[in-house]
Amino acid sequence: MKIPNSILQTISQAISADRITHIEAIQPLWGGYGQLFRAYVTGKSYSSVIVKYICLPQQESHPRGWNTPLSHHRKLQSYQVEVNWYQHYANLHTQQRFSPLPRCFYVDQQANETLLVLQDLHTLGFTQVRKTTTSETVLACLTWLGHFHAKYMHVEPKGLWPVGTY
Repeated sequence: MKIPNSILQTISQAISADRITHIEAIQPLWGGYGQLFRAYVTGKSYSSVIVKYICLPQQESHPRGWNTPLSHHRKLQSYQVEVNWYQHYANLHTQQRFSPLPRCFYVDQQANETLLVLQDLHTLGFTQVRKTTTSETVLACLTWLGHFHAKYMHVEPKGLWPVGTY
């Protein structure tokens, strides 16, 4: 998916960067609904941001018949819950030392597009991707999850799933 220049300009302006030097695709979004990518910036104290660009597809059919109205509605609701999470909850959690989350820098929602600009955890030193699991990495993940869930255990979710993730 090619990211329109207008979207790149919006990102640059939203975070007050001098410019975006280049982008790096991370992965397409669920059901072809957009792209997750890293945007490299100049003029900031950090070198990159993570962008989720949700762009509703024009094509109404799926080659395997999976793009039903129910499937489309579930995707839209899931993306909205994610936006709500980052916009209203994640920034309250950024000071948690034992369960860091990316800050939400910018959200823009239009009729058929949503732009979510997040802090790139690579810029905070979280650069290792593990391909194997050890007891230490499992313990680290469980510790992170424990601190994360403790923070939100008694918070009434608004705009999130009543039960489950986010």
